[in-house]
Amino acid sequence: MWKKGIAKFFLLFMCWIGIWPACQSIWADETVDDTESTSENSVPSSTSSYVVVGSNWVTPVANYGEAVIITLPIVNMGKSDMRDVVVTPVISTKTEEFPFEIDLTGYSLKFDRLMGENSSMDLKDRTKDLFWTFRTRTDVKNGYYKIDYQIQFTNDACEQEEVTISTYVLAVGKPGSGDINGTDEENKKVSTPRLIVTGFETDPEEVYAGNTFTLTLHILNTSRKTSVTNVEIDLVAAVEGKEQDTAYYAFLPVSGSSTVFVDSLAPGGTTDISIEMAARADLAQKPYVLEVKMKYEDSDANPFEGTANVSIPVKQEMKFETSTPEIMPSSIDVGGESNVMFSIYNTGKTKLYNIQVKFQADSITGGDAFVGNLDSGATGNVDVMLTGAQETVDEGKVDVIISYEDETSKVYTKKEEIELFVTQPIIEEEIGEEGMEGMNSEEEASNPWIARGIVGGVLLLGGIATGVTVRKKKKKAMELKLLEEELEDEEK
Repeated sequence: MWKKGIAKFFLLFMCWIGIWPACQSIWADETVDDTESTSENSVPSSTSSYVVVGSNWVTPVANYGEAVIITLPIVNMGKSDMRDVVVTPVISTKTEEFPFEIDLTGYSLKFDRLMGENSSMDLKDRTKDLFWTFRTRTDVKNGYYKIDYQIQFTNDACEQEEVTISTYVLAVGKPGSGDINGTDEENKKVSTPRLIVTGFETDPEEVYAGNTFTLTLHILNTSRKTSVTNVEIDLVAAVEGKEQDTAYYAFLPVSGSSTVFVDSLAPGGTTDISIEMAARADLAQKPYVLEVKMKYEDSDANPFEGTANVSIPVKQEMKFETSTPEIMPSSIDVGGESNVMFSIYNTGKTKLYNIQVKFQADSITGGDAFVGNLDSGATGNVDVMLTGAQETVDEGKVDVIISYEDETSKVYTKKEEIELFVTQPIIEEEIGEEGMEGMNSEEEASNPWIARGIVGGVLLLGGIATGVTVRKKKKKAMELKLLEEELEDEEK
């Protein structure tokens, strides 16, 4: 302790004799040490257990008025890869919330992929180091400032997820600036006007490839004392395709112009701009980046420029076709079975999940089938047996209900029809010995018309029985014809 007292006395002595610049950095280092010893809230945190801050993270020290490089190592602790990753620090114009000057329009960093355990077990492969350069405000106070980072990415199920990671920056202010937890909350106003995009919406909320949508951007003038005029906002969509001949923009403005003008924007003011755009029909299902370029002037006609990015998820409509069903046989008795077969073709550009097929009608039972998942361009087959439950009393229509899910487990259904008749079996009454009493072989031989009368009666009864059924059966007629021929042979 006495050594530390002597050091402070020496610093004061140097300040007294006019060598303050030489001892200023030493004083700052001492302030850092004192603040670090009293901090209890400088540990990084995350809203997710599988997207975390790397163990190599260290607390940056930001001295007032100086530039500082902020490093954020993020680690994918999950099994699946993270794709189309966009990391954006949450900024604020308030000094007590954000210790740095806002020198840029957008601070988002993006990269294509961050591997998970399924791709690599090496933590180095699953870590991404991100860097930002900030300039510390001159009116910053001593203490730890919490910095939040919003991380958006696409998982293996093509779902968009968002995670917030929080770290801390140790700020060192001017001598006498006080602590961040003190009562002096007056902040220095931003003198340079900056326009930033604070958010956006699309109408409809879900954008499908091949459809049009209205994009609304929320613009904020971060300056607290300078208004801006002649604001020119140009929207530039991501370019798809790797070769020059095949390159194209993901989004195109419906009106032909992608530029929007705003006359003026007051200090701290906000405005919304809207533009109708069309998404190309052949876009893959994933988020697409739209660059927002802004040019404007202050009250003295000084020109300024800025750039921001927004990420718009695009979905593909799920589509499929079915082949003509094969029904064998197309008519069955109650208790009988019919084999139904057809194919399902995924004609869309997105995957179909958990495809199931059910058959519904009062006249049949059974036939449920599970096809599973179908990739774009793939084919699934249905081969089931339907059982006759009761006689058909209508036109023989059987509903075929095909259900499937998208990547978010939302269920969709489509209904088709097939034709299958179910009939009651015809009971054949055999001519027994009692029916033939009094007729011996001599009577049959001497009177052949009796046999023919019996056959005629059987035919008549068969016709009546057939008339009360839904449809006539050809095999019954064939059996009666054979019986008649046998009786005629006996006459001869």
